Amino acid sequence: YIVSTSIIESQGMGLLEGMACGLKPVIHNFPGANQIFPSEFLFNISEEFCERILSDTYEPQKYRRFVEENYSLKNQLSKINDIFTQLEAEIDSQQNGNPADVGLSTEFPVSVFRNAIFENDKIV
Repeated sequence: YIVSTSIIESQGMGLLEGMACGLKPVIHNFPGANQIFPSEFLFNISEEFCERILSDTYEPQKYRRFVEENYSLKNQLSKINDIFTQLEAEIDSQQNGNPADVGLSTEFPVSVFRNAIFENDKIV
């Protein structure tokens, strides 16, 4: 098992890493957990926690596949690239291309950050 009893959690990289290794996730339903993990992995009260632990269901391939399909490096890089694209569009449309007008440093335009991470759509 990979267990998280945290009432305040971020994305839970350790949880995703454990799932990628085939560990069964048992996760407290912290705020936002239902946007990251399927409800079958979540518990709200101690009785639900015990049910998850005592359940005979163990599907390591399913846990790994969930991570591969939702949090692969390719997917994450695509989301980061989308954020850069959105920032560039906001800068161009709202402030005539001046990053400082939307609170970004003029020394480092968005393209500098993007180019530091991506080169020909591949991570550097």
